Amino acid sequence: MFSLTMSLKIWLMTMGLVVSLGSVTYSATYDPPLFHQIIGGETEYIVKPGDFLIAIAGYFRSNWRYLARINELKDPDFIVPGQHLCICNRHIVPNVVNEGFVINLPERMAYYFEKGELRKCCSLAIGRPNWPTPIGIYNIIFKEKDPVWYVPKSIQDEMRREGQMVKTRVPPGLDNPLGRYRFRLSRPIYSIHATIWPSSIGQPLSHGCIRMLTDDIEELYYKIKIGTMVKIIYQPVKMAITDEGKIYLEVHPDVYRRGIRPLSIIQSLAASKSLETYLDWEMVSQVIREKAGVAINVGKIRDRFCSLQ
Repeated sequence: MFSLTMSLKIWLMTMGLVVSLGSVTYSATYDPPLFHQIIGGETEYIVKPGDFLIAIAGYFRSNWRYLARINELKDPDFIVPGQHLCICNRHIVPNVVNEGFVINLPERMAYYFEKGELRKCCSLAIGRPNWPTPIGIYNIIFKEKDPVWYVPKSIQDEMRREGQMVKTRVPPGLDNPLGRYRFRLSRPIYSIHATIWPSSIGQPLSHGCIRMLTDDIEELYYKIKIGTMVKIIYQPVKMAITDEGKIYLEVHPDVYRRGIRPLSIIQSLAASKSLETYLDWEMVSQVIREKAGVAINVGKIRDRFCSLQ
């Protein structure tokens, strides 16, 4: 198991053929589907020596700013061993595929499906805003254990600009940013890989590749087959209605600044599904303001949940 104290439009018939959606511009009328599955919930965590909040949030698939607020942490950088933290990591499952991965960039989460069933979800680090991870539908074309990193010219140029020693090749080992495992994607130079910087998980910090915690990608390494689909989406607003009639809303920051307007999306989706009168619109507004990145009950049927109050 990972230790928090350690340094974490369609399946294409021809392998390697890619439809890239990286240049898509989203408008206020962007309309996501209504989902139905919720995962996660509330738990308590006791801080261990060497822990820090960003790593805890990454491990538990939560938002560190939200955790800081609900735990009334005056200084998120200061937590002490033995301290009890409320962890809230409820999410709406974007089950838009039956087989393979769905990676939602604003959420920094990956969901892996087999035969329509969710088998695993994990937190990610994604490309930074000036070096974004490309949206699109790809597939895994190669798996590597202990990969060699052949440094792309663009990153070599960045090293040079920043006065660093320019590297062209990094062998396997503790200094290799790819970590111990890598899935190469059908989009040239992009991959899903482990990381030697676990604290980056949950953040937009990479050069476009997708980072996973070592334990997560190691588990998947022995399950994933060559050809597995990877659908990378950009959906900062998700809404779900459960079998019990509860309505959940999950809003994430528009990390790549695509002009997403959450309220317009929610109003459109609610109107299309005749949900307007079932929503607590004051709570909807609060969730939009907070952008906490966790699923909050915004329906008039309430439940016990980590409160935004």
